[in-house]
Amino acid sequence: MRLRTYLKESGLSLSQFAAALRVPRPIATISRWANGIMIPSPEAMADICEATGGKVRPDDFYGLSDDNN
Repeated sequence: MRLRTYLKESGLSLSQFAAALRVPRPIATISRWANGIMIPSPEAMADICEATGGKVRPDDFYGLSDDNN
């Protein structure tokens, strides 16, 4: 599942999701990830996977999953 889709379906705002992660400039960074402008570091990908309960996986950032949203 794409991060953008996860945030929309879960009803989480960028700031709410940012609270679960340790990233610099969290709202801007998460927005870039969700919009495909930037790919998270491997460490951030692990944090995203954990924060989403495994719904957003590293493959999702590279277009390797079945979710095309």
